[in-house]
Amino acid sequence: MRQKGIERVPRLQFIQLRSLPNYHIAGSQNMRTYEDYSERSGNASLAHCFSCLPALRNIGPHYMLCLIVNFGPTAPVGICYGNIADNHPPPSSIVSLLQSNAIPTVRIFKPSPEVLQSFSDSGINLMIGVPNEILPSLANNPVTFSLQWLQSNILDYFPPTHIKYLAVGNEVFFKDPYYTPFVVPSIWNLHQALKTLNLDQMIKLSTPHAACVLGTSFPPSNGSFNNEIMQQMIPLLQFLQQNDSPFMVNIYPFFSYINNKKDIGLDYALFNSQGYMLDNELYYNNLFDATLDSFVAAMEREGFPGVRIVVTETGWPTGGGEDASPDNARMYNGNVVRRARGDVGTPMRPGVGVEVFLFDMFDENEKDGQEYEKHFGVFELNVERNVIPCGTIQPARGSTNQARNTNVAEAVEIPQVVPNLNENPPVPPTETEPPPPDTNKRGRDETDTATTATTRSKRRQSDQ
Repeated sequence: MRQKGIERVPRLQFIQLRSLPNYHIAGSQNMRTYEDYSERSGNASLAHCFSCLPALRNIGPHYMLCLIVNFGPTAPVGICYGNIADNHPPPSSIVSLLQSNAIPTVRIFKPSPEVLQSFSDSGINLMIGVPNEILPSLANNPVTFSLQWLQSNILDYFPPTHIKYLAVGNEVFFKDPYYTPFVVPSIWNLHQALKTLNLDQMIKLSTPHAACVLGTSFPPSNGSFNNEIMQQMIPLLQFLQQNDSPFMVNIYPFFSYINNKKDIGLDYALFNSQGYMLDNELYYNNLFDATLDSFVAAMEREGFPGVRIVVTETGWPTGGGEDASPDNARMYNGNVVRRARGDVGTPMRPGVGVEVFLFDMFDENEKDGQEYEKHFGVFELNVERNVIPCGTIQPARGSTNQARNTNVAEAVEIPQVVPNLNENPPVPPTETEPPPPDTNKRGRDETDTATTATTRSKRRQSDQ
């Protein structure tokens, strides 16, 4: 359905693009003013459940289209570094690539000695993933196990390698139900271990969610979490609020759009809508903001209005399917960066910057799932391959090209003896669990969309 009462607004203006030092613009002949926007605006159904997407993707650097944004201090714009590929450059060259483009923060999906060592003294902050498969051990063992895991996988490289976040699991709620009961206990045990080391204020803990954890997402003011996950979601939100940790979510308007073109226009997904959707006197002209505010409303509904949000993945593919193109990827990524760098915020949280991680650094030629899953890369290895989307992050005016860490003390003494711990984390399940799923297969599970759509339909009927 199309919303009535859409107001026409002036055409959105786009920021000039140009090359960075040592990199060329790929496909600069495609740079133009986009006058031919569709008249579809303010689409009724956001269908955020179709944004469900696992994680990870990649493939190599040579060209990059860059967004020039000269704002003051802003929310960081980072990038994901997945590695399901056989043609990526070594981590050492990746670090120099990131430094030359002033990218301050990188998300890696699991600890890797080679990668962590490569980021030593780089000035780049890391978000490090704690793999789903380790969660039962972290949850069911004493805190000393978490301390030992941190020591061998993370702290051996810290503080020369700057660690900003630990992402405990990835899209576990709903998408990986075997591990769901272990998420919050794992977070608490890791928190206790970090607190023991006086690192709990330097390294923040959370878990990234797929957008389908929402039971209701339209309109944004009606945002609410799915009832099936509330038993785990409420303790998680309590932890985040108590420890000033962010709510993490992966947002992909591309998947919402391709699964519901009847209600979602391409212009709305790409930030190019010429009109607005009105919701409780708030105006929305793009799906990204509407998705974010659905989560804001969902947290407020449960009594957690102050928890900040970090978008741990977002992006648009350059190929592999209809509307997956370099032009669209460049446009989407560029608009995400422009808004993040400008601290635009959202209609519910105006002026509040949102930290964003673009997905992904490179294409990932060995990724499972649909063909477009392999083509989210911002950088590319050679000019013969597809045109690269907006690769993103120029330093703000007056800033240095080297990303500066403001999250880690100059020196941190890590004790080897764990004192008694007073806080009691939630008790994880002890009953025998079925064998875990194959965690090496990271293709997108298309059944999630149908399941979530059915759940949302039933919930709407019950609300009427």
